[in-house]
Amino acid sequence: TCHSSSVAHGVRMGGWRGALHSARAAAWPPSLELAASGRAPPTIGPLAAAAAELRVPMLAACHSGRDTSLIGVAKEPSGARSAAAASEQARETDYQKLLKSFSTPRDAQAGAAAPVAATAKVGDWSEVRGQAEAALHWPSHPLQPKERLEFASAFVSRVAALVGEDEGDCGGRLCTLYKQLCQSGALLSPRTTDAVYSGVVVAADQQSLAAASREIVLLLLSGHVASLAAPRGSALDLAEELADGFPPALLQSVEAGPTITLPAMVRTFRSVGCSAGELWTDRVPPADFGNFGPHSSRGRISGGMAASASPFMLAQTNLTVLENCSEPRFKFGKDVEELTEFLSARRSAASTTSPQALSAYACGVGQVHNLLDLLWSFREPVVLDGVSNPVVSLAAAHKHFIITGNSAMPDDIVKASIVAALSPLREKVTLHAVGLGVQGLLRDPMLSFCRIVQSGRSGLEWQVREHKNWSELLAWLHESAGDEPEPPQLISTQRQIEIEIRRRCAESGGVAWASLF
Repeated sequence: TCHSSSVAHGVRMGGWRGALHSARAAAWPPSLELAASGRAPPTIGPLAAAAAELRVPMLAACHSGRDTSLIGVAKEPSGARSAAAASEQARETDYQKLLKSFSTPRDAQAGAAAPVAATAKVGDWSEVRGQAEAALHWPSHPLQPKERLEFASAFVSRVAALVGEDEGDCGGRLCTLYKQLCQSGALLSPRTTDAVYSGVVVAADQQSLAAASREIVLLLLSGHVASLAAPRGSALDLAEELADGFPPALLQSVEAGPTITLPAMVRTFRSVGCSAGELWTDRVPPADFGNFGPHSSRGRISGGMAASASPFMLAQTNLTVLENCSEPRFKFGKDVEELTEFLSARRSAASTTSPQALSAYACGVGQVHNLLDLLWSFREPVVLDGVSNPVVSLAAAHKHFIITGNSAMPDDIVKASIVAALSPLREKVTLHAVGLGVQGLLRDPMLSFCRIVQSGRSGLEWQVREHKNWSELLAWLHESAGDEPEPPQLISTQRQIEIEIRRRCAESGGVAWASLF
């Protein structure tokens, strides 16, 4: 997670899912503050070398828009808007002509081309549902990465012209990062996916639209179809002007409806100006969710996945290239070597005499090396020019692992312990043992594992909490999680997390992740 050092909790972030590994790689939730462990850097690996070139634009993109607002900003005269619109039309490109071939002008949305909108009730998300259903039938996103960049850049220019904000704070730094990704070598590139997902960003009021527009830019660059929602009144009027002229199949403005009626097909949801408690008291959040709370002197307190260093999600690694050029780079001490013995592949290979099969690197630690490459690449802070709170850096969020069995240590937890021992960041981890019984922590492998991760050596200072059952864990979420310095980042060793735990985690501003690696 990234934050400006003087904003602290106002920009707290919580989780990013292996953006520089692949679309399916690790989830390592970092949060933003200066952190120095004093450990010597390892031999530079190929991923570290490639990522180093992205460090400044990546952290700059993380800073962008975290403490901006539209308070006191007057709207431009209509004449200025007309001039800006005319300038945009003059710069029409081939890709914009392509968009027009499958888009419908906004004034015609209520016609035959969009019968759903003709009978829509106010704020019932019907336009969002129609946009999402149409995208489901697309074989792929109609825009290539460079065309997405041009599309998003046009929206950034529109926002800056209409709300009077600097382009960098409206998503311009995200576009700068994405442009560099488009020019990267074979190892790093813009993230791609076969599916086209629907995303909604809700601005609670007119003062929240600049920050909401930045989230729209992130959705557009990541290949979503996006809806900018706002309540009826001046906020919706301005949102409509921001989206006017763009293809509604890709970007539209809508009147915000109740969160509880948000269509299930919406995969990504962001809210600006509302607290997590307001959003998730009565429903479970979608797969990708988050919020930026009401603006204050400390900035906006963020929750859910909006608290993560989300620009990392724009990048991906070519795993084939990485596997062909990677080799062990980190020197393991005694504690880390003992931790690798808990890996399932290492235990399975113990019966073979092949040195290659027995090596920790071949048993899954190679994945850990790649993540550590990233953490070491981004360990130094970046100082930005011309912005408030200019220092931006990466640090590790407090991770809460849930374990429900004692027969073997889950690989996610073992790999996390290796990362914690070798990371340049200060890793705070709590292990929640659920339903293990009275002697659950006194039997191996749990006993031996906990002895290492609680030893204080190699920076390992994990805490362990026991819960008799899921109900007791849920009670902890209700009664004690709110007293933690930051919202809970739960990571389960099961692929399914109970619905009420997911909801309660979201309500408290945190996230319940299904897996780490």
